[in-house]
Amino acid sequence: MKNDEEILELNHERIIIMPSTSEQNYKEAVRELYFYITDNSASNYSKCLYWLIFKADSENLERIRLGYPDQVKAWENWQNSKDQWDFFKNIIGEKYANK
Repeated sequence: MKNDEEILELNHERIIIMPSTSEQNYKEAVRELYFYITDNSASNYSKCLYWLIFKADSENLERIRLGYPDQVKAWENWQNSKDQWDFFKNIIGEKYANK
């Protein structure tokens, strides 16, 4: 096992969680989240994925995180930010904070 991998125990199963792939992938996940939230212009795949993330309970969210760590991280960071519009501005640029 690589040093940057984590192990998740889910229903008594050991599952390796791969870390976020890159800062660029995280920014792309934030951008898609923005488009999903503001005008639903995200790709169809991202729409379905973020809908699942929004609806998931904690156990299923961990399952989604296994395949989509950047998207779950983006959603969690957005949810926990003090100013949710500033979150987009700080991550993906000034033009996204015009709400």
